[in-house]
Amino acid sequence: SAISRSVFRGNEARIKHGGALALANDAPVRIERSIFVANRARNAGAIYADGSILAPGLVVTNALIADNEAIEDSSELIGVGGLLSVGRTLLLSFSTIARNRTHAPSAAGLYDPFSFTTITHTAITDHANGNDCINASGSSAGFNLSSDGSCHFDHPDDLEPASAVISGFGAFLSEELAALPSFWSPVIDGGNPSANPLDAGGTAICIDAGGFEVAVDLLGNPRAGNGGGTGGHHLL
Repeated sequence: SAISRSVFRGNEARIKHGGALALANDAPVRIERSIFVANRARNAGAIYADGSILAPGLVVTNALIADNEAIEDSSELIGVGGLLSVGRTLLLSFSTIARNRTHAPSAAGLYDPFSFTTITHTAITDHANGNDCINASGSSAGFNLSSDGSCHFDHPDDLEPASAVISGFGAFLSEELAALPSFWSPVIDGGNPSANPLDAGGTAICIDAGGFEVAVDLLGNPRAGNGGGTGGHHLL
């Protein structure tokens, strides 16, 4: 199954995992060009995916997972504000996981126990009261960023610890929310140009890491660009 061009905002699951989305079988799922923002749950504030060991893949690409919250406050719980993937193969690419929160001492961004995970062109950043990652099993395929070093990205083109320097949420594509980096952010032009060197019109572009491609105007203000970090398209 596939989820595309969707926005999950302001959902809540007080006694279950997955405030926006809970996947509890072994079917493969692809999430693309979608936004998960300001969702809350007992655990896994945005996305919860559970399956048998090495169950068919969960693919998350061109996504923004930001400002979600795990509300359970327990020292016995591994709290996850953003994405919790248990047992599945996980491919995470061209995405941003940022500023999620947890009240338990754990991962505010990503936790992937018993999973085989591959991450590329993704920024996991700026989580105030938890680690960017716990576990992050598998390997980095490069061009990733972690603000606190907890994701253990080890590709030569990864950046950690380094903040994506997100300037804040703003109106983006019909008033949906995006997290644009400031113009000095290391994610700008931080991707692999060979991933998608031309835009839809055949013009050469730079590739940003994370779930957004930005351009900078003459005053140095970031704005939505026309491709790159999102595989040559806007986030939505």
